[in-house]
Amino acid sequence: MLSFRNLRQQQRIRVHLCLLLASLLVAVSSLMWEFFIDYSILHLDDDPNVLQRNPVWCRLLHLFKEYSIVALFMWMFIEFFHLHRLLMHAFTVPRSLRFYYIFGFGFPLLMISIYGILRQSDEQLSKRCYISHSYLDLICNAPTLITLVVNLILLFRIVNVLVRQLAPHPNEPSSFRRALKAVVMMMPSLGIQYFMFLWTRPESYSTLRTVHDLLEEIVCSLHGTLIALVFCYFNKEIQTYLKAPCLRVLRRSSWFQERSANRSHGNTMSTQYGSEHNRIYKAGGSDGADL
Repeated sequence: MLSFRNLRQQQRIRVHLCLLLASLLVAVSSLMWEFFIDYSILHLDDDPNVLQRNPVWCRLLHLFKEYSIVALFMWMFIEFFHLHRLLMHAFTVPRSLRFYYIFGFGFPLLMISIYGILRQSDEQLSKRCYISHSYLDLICNAPTLITLVVNLILLFRIVNVLVRQLAPHPNEPSSFRRALKAVVMMMPSLGIQYFMFLWTRPESYSTLRTVHDLLEEIVCSLHGTLIALVFCYFNKEIQTYLKAPCLRVLRRSSWFQERSANRSHGNTMSTQYGSEHNRIYKAGGSDGADL
């Protein structure tokens, strides 16, 4: 998306890029937590693990992870809000995305700062890298839950508009198929999988919880991949921009040049044979007719 100037200048592509950036932050923070926290806990013998020592960098890493998740949900909301605005008010396109940037990256920073200050002010809640559950988790979970509910409302409104605009007859099956396709394409940016696993996790350690945690890791880890597929690789406009450089690279390859040369040689031979056949046919009279 950043390689083509015409794509970079589009507001819709800029919103997609910010959503992908937020997803990248979630992936980086999760990998860092897995490596520096979970890995160290599993591979320490008698020394106190990171959670027990509670260093400053561990608490900052937890805040960074929470910030990335809240930012991801904010940009998922902005995706639906921007699409809804374009459908409802097609001729009032926002002149600048400055408000989107402030809300998408600035609002999570404000919430996480308040969360970190309140955590640090309580002696019990400031232990174990802030991972102990408390009422302060609502500071992070409430905005994401609200955005999820609002995204569902916007999704229903968007589908309603699509069904009314895709076909003159609302009972036509093709309109419903197109609307269903649009819903499926927008589902990765809804973020419902996080809350689906958050509220269904078994309390006791068992085989069911192991399966639950495994599915959670797989589905949530593939969230960024699904967003990239929907908004980038399956986007026909981006595919059109990618065809030109791909064709140039292909034409420079030796295999393509050799195949083109063989094809040109075959066309030349076919043309010569056809010309010779016509010449004999015209000059041969009855013999040409037999031919």
